[in-house]
Amino acid sequence: MNINTEIPRQLGEDFKLQLNSMLERFKGKAISVTAVQGNQEGYNFAEQIKEYLGSIGWDIPGINVATIFGKHQKGVEVDQETGNITVWEQ
Repeated sequence: MNINTEIPRQLGEDFKLQLNSMLERFKGKAISVTAVQGNQEGYNFAEQIKEYLGSIGWDIPGINVATIFGKHQKGVEVDQETGNITVWEQ
């Protein structure tokens, strides 16, 4: 799912349902949430995702910060192989 907006992202109910659906098969496994270094809006959104997932039973110790070289992506990626979540630039 890609989100391209100038307004800071907020974790809405529709996105929560999508996260639940995408991550269901990873219940009981470790997942991570990552944000791009230097992108405060992306980090804030990643924090919202982490807090929400923690509230429904996921153990996510913190937000990983990635340094990206080359063209930056936009949006939120859930890796279908691992369940790991990356929040890209807005």
